[in-house]
Amino acid sequence: MEVKSILEVAFEWFCECGAFEQLRKQSKCYSADSTEKTVYRFVFEMDLMDLLDFNATLGNLAIVEPLNAINVFQEVSYIVIHTLSWIPDLLLPSQVLVVVRFSSVPPYQESISSWNLAGNGQPNLMKICGIISGITAVTQYTQSARFYCPHSDCLGSAKYCYIRVHMAGKTENVTVRSDFVCRYCGCSLLEDVTCRTLADKCIVQVISPLTVDRKLWINTGCGKFYQTIPIYVQDELIREVQIGCYCSFVLLPSCEIHSSSLQLHCTPVFEANNIVKMSSSPFLNLLPSSLPNRIEMLHKDRGSSAWSFVSSLSYCFGASVTPPGTFFHLKMFLLMSLLLLHSSDCPEDTKQANSRHLHLLVIADDLLRIQRLFLYMASFAKRMLVYSPPSDLFPSCCRDPFGSGTFMIDAGCISLASDGVCLIPNAAVLKKDEKDKLQCALENGCMAVKVPEKFGSYQGRQVTIPLTSSVWVCSEPLQKSSHHAVPDDDPVLNLGLSVKECSTLPRVFVDQFSLVFNLSGSAEQFENSDESVCEEVLRKALDHEEDEDVMYISDEEMSQFLHHAGQKHVSLTVAAKDLIQGYYLASRRTKNSLSTVGADFPSSALQHLTSLAIAHAKLSLRSEVSEEDAVMAIVLYEDSIKWKYGYSGLGPVDPPSPSSDGAEFFGPKNDIRMEQIQERIRRFCSTFKDGHYSPFKVFVHEE
Repeated sequence: MEVKSILEVAFEWFCECGAFEQLRKQSKCYSADSTEKTVYRFVFEMDLMDLLDFNATLGNLAIVEPLNAINVFQEVSYIVIHTLSWIPDLLLPSQVLVVVRFSSVPPYQESISSWNLAGNGQPNLMKICGIISGITAVTQYTQSARFYCPHSDCLGSAKYCYIRVHMAGKTENVTVRSDFVCRYCGCSLLEDVTCRTLADKCIVQVISPLTVDRKLWINTGCGKFYQTIPIYVQDELIREVQIGCYCSFVLLPSCEIHSSSLQLHCTPVFEANNIVKMSSSPFLNLLPSSLPNRIEMLHKDRGSSAWSFVSSLSYCFGASVTPPGTFFHLKMFLLMSLLLLHSSDCPEDTKQANSRHLHLLVIADDLLRIQRLFLYMASFAKRMLVYSPPSDLFPSCCRDPFGSGTFMIDAGCISLASDGVCLIPNAAVLKKDEKDKLQCALENGCMAVKVPEKFGSYQGRQVTIPLTSSVWVCSEPLQKSSHHAVPDDDPVLNLGLSVKECSTLPRVFVDQFSLVFNLSGSAEQFENSDESVCEEVLRKALDHEEDEDVMYISDEEMSQFLHHAGQKHVSLTVAAKDLIQGYYLASRRTKNSLSTVGADFPSSALQHLTSLAIAHAKLSLRSEVSEEDAVMAIVLYEDSIKWKYGYSGLGPVDPPSPSSDGAEFFGPKNDIRMEQIQERIRRFCSTFKDGHYSPFKVFVHEE
């Protein structure tokens, strides 16, 4: 196809895709600005699949030779602006800089290496997906520059004769150098530094399956290969990058050849043409949106009770790791935490950014069993990382390995687990400074990285990174014991051993976790637990067909259920909100009066209680957070408070014994037990709402 016809097709495409209207609006803004400009920059977004459907030749040109396609769009833009006189000051085509952001680019599948890039004269569009593991400091690059011939009688001395703009996929020395010559007289060109336009850029490191599968080899020239892909991000795309995010990158790859006395070195350059944030687990979008049949039948069967459905899931979930009925409250909390991670919206009454992320600390004698349970549960999260001492837990600052002279922020395990779970198998491996950093991160919802003094102009700068993952931590008790007696003589306080009495962890460190479970010496860690797990696994293997049809929920069905339930939007009812706030106020006033205990009720309790109630409502597949959801949230939180501070104001809220019948967990007996707890919570809220004990008042909510 000839150039003229391709321009006509490009103009028709401009009118079809809306780029013509975008060009008119951007030109109107430039025309209203009285400031004289050397180069006018226009940004368009184009869907590559729509372009291919509109015209295969132009679409193929955009894929195979994207720079030539952008030049065509640039020429069309100049013709339209000049013909319609949208910008009177626009004189030459070289004053127009067009940036086209392509979308719907097919994923890259073929193998590529640095030398393949060197052999390609034109870069092809390629798309990769990966996790951002590092970001350099934002620096500036030359977006455009004006050169002129020093001889005034030469045609090259005209004002806009020589304008050089940044070429996608090329480095700085392609735009600005000292060896440019005039094409009319051959004299060296001079730069008008007053017309140089600077813009922002940074380099991000991306962990992609392409490097793991050895489909993308990036040779450094020293016998080493990058494990991550360095991508240059410029202009407005910088706002889209954040450490730990899973993104789709449309790239323009190219390669620079550096010759030395011994050999040639090839430096790959990947420039981002477009960036789109994606879900941490794209395969979740492929799951059916409907509810699994087995779970739907269970939900209908348990529909008469407000608590039985979620209790049934918690009872049998993870049977291949721990016997049914063990760690009942812990499993329920883990389900709620996973559900919140799958949620697309944050709790309405908690506006903080980390309201979807609940953090857990478990103290147990047998860490191996808890670690197995954590690993199994975390496998249902969008992303899971297990911390080990050789790796970094928090983001760190280092020198930019790409030679820009600035610093780079490397993501630690917590940042890489964004929208997922970061597991710390044993808190004993954490050093004191790491515990202090974790404490500050959980308290503030963000992590601060200080830039060292050696980076000169960046000295004293501090980079803040939000905490966007749930942290689950295991810890051993101060002294392992086979019996853990909890005196229940006082019906009001229900005093027991606090975490301070059975753990070496600092109190201020423990206080930052959403919930704390102390399982040291509990009945759930009975001696024949391993045998029970073996029996359960063998029985499932021998009676596979019967179990699959009747009792057990597969991992695929549970993933589908969590994804389905997480997309539900729920709203807080007045009854649930009043009960949560009443419990919160009564607990704070009660705890302040107990000077012998010496612990204030956590101020973050209201946020965590609301998140738990919303999670229970979503797990129950309800559209509103009922008072029963608030009751279960309070039960879990009060169970944690007893182990966290050594006392409880509601009396016993422990789950049934692991050896009890299933009806004790999700049958009518459980409903009676929960109704009694609900009445105790109401009485507690009414009794202590004024900060003093009055046993004859009963709290009743009025609708």
